[in-house]
Amino acid sequence: MAAVGLPDPKAIPRRVTNAVQELPLDPAAAFVLGQIDGKTSVQDILDVGTLPRFATLDAICRLVELGVIAFL
Repeated sequence: MAAVGLPDPKAIPRRVTNAVQELPLDPAAAFVLGQIDGKTSVQDILDVGTLPRFATLDAICRLVELGVIAFL
């Protein structure tokens, strides 16, 4: 699996699949996924999140690696 770089803070992540039940999501990734609505930027997710910034960015990168979200 290729490494994923950090997203642009202005980028807007979007779900590309809803089939996440079988994926190995940790609680942080599951929480961040719940914040992704196709309208909210990475910066906004970081600003309102309760997780540390690094944990949020790590979760976003993991969701991209798993093919759950993309930046379209």
